[in-house]
Amino acid sequence: MRVKTIFFLPFFAALLTGCVAGQTIDMAMKQPEVKAASLGIPVVLQTTDQRPYVLSGNKSPAYIGHYRGGFGNVFDVKTVDAVALATMIQKDLLSELTGLGFQVGDDKQAKIIKVEIKDWNFNAYLNGRFVYALELSINDPSGQNLYKKNFSGEEVINGSIWTGAKGAFEREMPKIYSKVLKSLLHENAEALNVLKK
Repeated sequence: MRVKTIFFLPFFAALLTGCVAGQTIDMAMKQPEVKAASLGIPVVLQTTDQRPYVLSGNKSPAYIGHYRGGFGNVFDVKTVDAVALATMIQKDLLSELTGLGFQVGDDKQAKIIKVEIKDWNFNAYLNGRFVYALELSINDPSGQNLYKKNFSGEEVINGSIWTGAKGAFEREMPKIYSKVLKSLLHENAEALNVLKK
């Protein structure tokens, strides 16, 4: 039994290491084809990445988490095509706003929506833990704050002994990404009311 264990462990470690190197996860939201009628309300969206490990240069702006190989070695996971996370969130939220009927673009009378990414990271081996923290604020055209709210959470994602957390994260992260982004505006009645006033 001990001989089998000694043989299996290096094999298992090598298997995990081979599975996780150079990974990406496609999280892009699928936007609904039906859009609301225009509200005639101009808005501007600004999304910035304030993650300390990105600002320091330790991690890429496209970084979204990491897997651990069989020997505990770390492999960073990025967005598809290494698109900066802030750019990706900006694009998807702009589509959300357009779908809700807002007029997106430069306008001196537009309310300013700011989204700051404070944290967005996962750590995964056999299982994984994903954490996020975003700050949403809405300012009037002069810059006076009208609304501010923090969104944060943690998700535990369980993988398998054969593939580690990789398959589970590729399946679950797009769902989590969509849920988090929709909570910012689409399902946030308070924020939408501020924008419509």
